[in-house]
Amino acid sequence: MRVFPPLPSASEPLGSPRCRPRAPVLALGMALACSTSAGGPSSETGPAPRPAASDVHDDAGPAVTPSASTLPPAFDPKWPATPDAKWPAGCLVWDVGVHPTLPWVTLACNKSDFGAILVIDAQSGALVSVSTADETVGWANEGLVLWDGTGTRLCTNAEGSGIALLERAAFVGLNHVADARDGATHYAWVDHRIYTDTNHLFDPERGVHFDVPASRELRWTIDGFRWNASIGAVVGQVDPTEDVVVAARRLVAYDPARDAVLYDRATGDIRNVQWSGNGRWVLAGQRPPSGGPAEVLLIDGNTGREARRFSPKLGDYGRMSVSDEGDVVVASSHRPAPTAAIDHATQLWRQGKPPVELPVRAGVDIAWSPDGSGMAWLDERRTITLVDVATARVVTTLSAPEPKAPGGSEGEGGRAELLWVGPARLAVVGFHYVSVYALDGSRVAEFVAPS
Repeated sequence: MRVFPPLPSASEPLGSPRCRPRAPVLALGMALACSTSAGGPSSETGPAPRPAASDVHDDAGPAVTPSASTLPPAFDPKWPATPDAKWPAGCLVWDVGVHPTLPWVTLACNKSDFGAILVIDAQSGALVSVSTADETVGWANEGLVLWDGTGTRLCTNAEGSGIALLERAAFVGLNHVADARDGATHYAWVDHRIYTDTNHLFDPERGVHFDVPASRELRWTIDGFRWNASIGAVVGQVDPTEDVVVAARRLVAYDPARDAVLYDRATGDIRNVQWSGNGRWVLAGQRPPSGGPAEVLLIDGNTGREARRFSPKLGDYGRMSVSDEGDVVVASSHRPAPTAAIDHATQLWRQGKPPVELPVRAGVDIAWSPDGSGMAWLDERRTITLVDVATARVVTTLSAPEPKAPGGSEGEGGRAELLWVGPARLAVVGFHYVSVYALDGSRVAEFVAPS
């Protein structure tokens, strides 16, 4: 294991969540959660103030004074702030993640053989920490910057296919479980341990040697897998033999802690496999072998069985996403080539209701509000459309232009990720920037990589 020198840190770790949801994010024409006044969301950097005794009532009506035992403890991420934190010059974004509890966006950035992990508080718009290493970090927009369940430890791909561990905003270890691999190492947190697509389960405590034998041999596909907490297993596709035959692939749920396969099911020729944010649902596209219109499949990740099937309006599927509850699916469609660039349609499917076509352009990314009441669609012109999923109506649109790249040149104009961070913030992450917006469209902060 490689040990990195720690960064200088502040004496006190950052504190409690800045913002707690009080109501559904999208209701009655976009009620903004986390508002501290009629003027809109708060941008205070400190914890939310406690209510006065006169504002707290029991069921019978009289005012009561809360005691220390009745108040929830402030969450301590044990993640010290970096004094005078600055985005390292020329360091461009390779991968991104979101903290499980706090409204934090986490970036893996690189410049040549130099890497850095940046943590941004989307609620306040502050750059919290910058952790540097003499190795590259992240991998090709794979979503492999992952916090553990406690929100105090962070892992990322590093030095190619290795996995680096960070604690208290400092790199503390680098572990290679896939030597000479030309690609990302997919992994998931399993309690306090990590399971990788090389079939290794290990404890990433600092100072521990990770030369451990592989467990059950599963040939995970390049799409990797996701942790499904509801069944305590990773869910993903595997190749039954060394010969890669897409139609022969199987969907497997595997519990690494017990070395047990919970189910192993044939899926047929499915493509563009993706998961809900919580890993509970699997969404994929399928084209019939004999030709004809494609379909979108929703698979229950708890059982591996097909839950629903959707028919895209224009015959071929495009960008798609499913809510954490599995009750709402959004998918774009287009006509097969050569007319694919001409026609485009995006539909919202809600359980028990007919599909609704949304007035949006071709999409770049999709995000869901934490409570599932809202969906955000980022299109190719960098417009964000917010949709109330209960009514399938557009609530508002936001302009999220891409800033100029380092050196004053135009940006990439293509790659971008949309994140719904906490109840009241949206973040757009590009190759060289992060822009944070409130739900009313006001820009909270923007960070651009210096040249």
